[in-house]
Amino acid sequence: MIKDRMFDNSMNECHIYRLIVRVSDLVTLRFCVPEEVVAETPNEHRSNRSMLRELLELFCPKVSFSCLKPALSTPKVEELLMKIDETPMYTRYKIGILLCKAGQQTEEEMYNNQKSSDAFDEFLDFLGRRVCLKDFDKYKGGLDTRGDTTGTHSLFADYAGNEIMFHVSTLLPFTPSNKQQLSRKRHIGNDMVTVIFQEPGSLPFKAVTMRSHFQHVFIIVRVDNACTEHVTYRVAVSRAKSVPAFGPAIPEGGRFTKNTKFKNFLLTKILNAENAVQRSKRFAYLTSRTRREALKDLADKYVQPPVNEGAAKLASRILGGSVRRRERMLPRPISDYCLRGAFSWVVEVQDHSTGQRSQCVLGISVDTLVLLEPPTGAVIFATSTQSILGWTNGEFGYIQNLL
Repeated sequence: MIKDRMFDNSMNECHIYRLIVRVSDLVTLRFCVPEEVVAETPNEHRSNRSMLRELLELFCPKVSFSCLKPALSTPKVEELLMKIDETPMYTRYKIGILLCKAGQQTEEEMYNNQKSSDAFDEFLDFLGRRVCLKDFDKYKGGLDTRGDTTGTHSLFADYAGNEIMFHVSTLLPFTPSNKQQLSRKRHIGNDMVTVIFQEPGSLPFKAVTMRSHFQHVFIIVRVDNACTEHVTYRVAVSRAKSVPAFGPAIPEGGRFTKNTKFKNFLLTKILNAENAVQRSKRFAYLTSRTRREALKDLADKYVQPPVNEGAAKLASRILGGSVRRRERMLPRPISDYCLRGAFSWVVEVQDHSTGQRSQCVLGISVDTLVLLEPPTGAVIFATSTQSILGWTNGEFGYIQNLL
């Protein structure tokens, strides 16, 4: 819990309390409480203990204050808390890619494609860059970077601060005597997201032909007019029922030309697919269990020695004063874009005065939409969410709000 000094739109000084509550659920609770809504006792005479108790009673009544223990103020505790907060965040991804040639449909046929094709090579070079696995110093995605047991080269991409290692079927070792191609399947079959590249004449994809309990999303990319100036790609998605829908939305017809916009669209779709799988019921439970164990370990090993509970309660009553709350009143106006927590995305905003797009941070809270200019954090635009009538789809996943 910290106390912040801020200034409202009229440059009047005001104070807020910021509180973070971490529980075993994957959502961390963050509260910003104006000083006006807490107890009537002057806050400068209140102990941190009594103030924290009141804030929890107000906003987290299910959290028992008596079960909380003061943590040690050490860099190790800060490091562990950072790791806990980063548990549901991912910046490294491993994605499978299978080649489906003309007349093929089953996974066995795709895994047994020994060699690539011109159309497939064109797509791979468009999607990422080929890297030599020997002594590769970035994310390797489970591939061997010492002895070439998983092939000599692979496909890699850096995108929006994320590292993506692709497990490409034709770049993984081929075993003539093994129809199941286990040396390939043990990588691609354990990827949550798989890209199916279909050449002209390939049969319609059926997810039921893929015998894997780990593959949850298939992104099908079908090429037309490969290796020509008029090459286009059609995109479709097949996902397990437990996986929630994810964006960006595929435009009507699902046909794209080979350009940077399509590359960004496809890479974003791939990353969002794995993020959606991670938030499905099965994987969310596993992540929640890991988070719960980390919090339990922190509470067991990194807390201050116990104090005399009776003395602490007496001191709380004497120093904390009355916890009787004043009649609720509307707090002084505070700039919501400085106060509220929000979901945020890096977006491109059309500047109609110059005709150019600028990169910004879009934040949406319960009641405010705000656009910030990185890295200064300057507010470009802010409005109440109540003034937004809806959203319209734009080209290649762009959206426009209606005010």
